[in-house]
Amino acid sequence: MFGRMTTIFVCYLGIMGGLASSSPHQPQDRATQSTPIITRDVEFTKAKVEGGEKSLKLDVYQPAGEGPFPAMVIIHGGGFVGGNKGGMMGQLGRYFAGRGITCFDIQYRLQGDNPPTKGAVPIQRAIAAAVEDADTALHWVVSNAKTYKVDPKRIAIGGSSAGSITALLVTYGETRSTVPVKCVVNLWGSMYQQVGSLKKGDVPFLLVHGADDKIVPFSYGEQLMKQADKVGVRYEKFVLEGGGHGMALSTKVGDITLDEFIYRFLKKELGG
Repeated sequence: MFGRMTTIFVCYLGIMGGLASSSPHQPQDRATQSTPIITRDVEFTKAKVEGGEKSLKLDVYQPAGEGPFPAMVIIHGGGFVGGNKGGMMGQLGRYFAGRGITCFDIQYRLQGDNPPTKGAVPIQRAIAAAVEDADTALHWVVSNAKTYKVDPKRIAIGGSSAGSITALLVTYGETRSTVPVKCVVNLWGSMYQQVGSLKKGDVPFLLVHGADDKIVPFSYGEQLMKQADKVGVRYEKFVLEGGGHGMALSTKVGDITLDEFIYRFLKKELGG
């Protein structure tokens, strides 16, 4: 089903390494409502991998206060072969928590873990495992909502690249989570052959993409928006002309930065 994925992501880590070497934008340095409470390395499941199990952990970024707060599960990129929680997703988690949204920055199984999931080739099995793990994380958040002062009826999901693909598939794909999320943040990801699974009544999404993306071509983002128009699913978008795969959180969207643009979408869809 995802036969093109191997080619598309083969050079992803090199590109992300180049992004990581640039001066990172630190959204937490800007004015926020509060200093977030951060709890790292909380195990949310043990998942099956070749030869046994793998402990999957998450970092929690909580707003100060009594809550209950809206929440978001955030998923890192890395071509399904690398990456980890923290990084850009950690920056977003800190920023959103400072403004009243609890964030859960999760790990998931990668191709090198050889997960025993369905798929004809390793990349397909890795994608299936990532979707399973994101689903598990969503259920874990609901089960632990009281502990982390979360409103289980106001949960979003999103990520960058491979993380975005995972978020889209676990929400709109052929194997959907039973946890009802309110919206999806799609940062330079796509649904590929499962785009037709997006249907009437599905929750809205935010699409952020570079027009000249060579890793996940913008044409796939256009397919997603075309399907959304066809079935009547709401979405907002920001397409960076000349932009490639990934962009800094300080990228200007009109007169605001990208992280603020995403936050405003979340605030509107999650309320509070």
